[in-house]
Amino acid sequence: MNKPNLFDRNWFLLPLVIFGTLLAMYPALFNGWVNWDDPDYVLNNPLLRNFSLERLGSLFTTLQVQGLYHPLTLLSLAIDQLLAGDQALFYHGHNLVLHLLNTILVFYFIRLLSENAWIAAITALLFGIHPMHVESVAWISARKDLLYGFYFLGALITYTLY
Repeated sequence: MNKPNLFDRNWFLLPLVIFGTLLAMYPALFNGWVNWDDPDYVLNNPLLRNFSLERLGSLFTTLQVQGLYHPLTLLSLAIDQLLAGDQALFYHGHNLVLHLLNTILVFYFIRLLSENAWIAAITALLFGIHPMHVESVAWISARKDLLYGFYFLGALITYTLY
């Protein structure tokens, strides 16, 4: 299996996939806070308020929100809280960037498997615009799905290259 060159004669496919995904998911940027889990996960979470390096360990040692243990998710939310406070647009933007990165990883993974840029582009576009991913992008508390997908796809690519 050859490592594919992402910038061969079909270099324009990946930007088209990214643009199509961005076009489909762009409206999620203007959503506010969801009155389901967002107050518990983000707005009223004492682990995220006044975040500092000294409090970093508490993200990894505390049973966190509603009995769930999501240290990497809360770390990313704590960084958002530190940078943007309670501005929902920033959190949604972070979710959208993670989804776009996942779409790029799907493109690369399928390109590794099929060695065909068109198959990779169609698969990545379907992944990017699929309605099942809207919740993960539009709902701030669903960041755990985006982070899971990012690390899972990265592991698949690493395994395939190995």
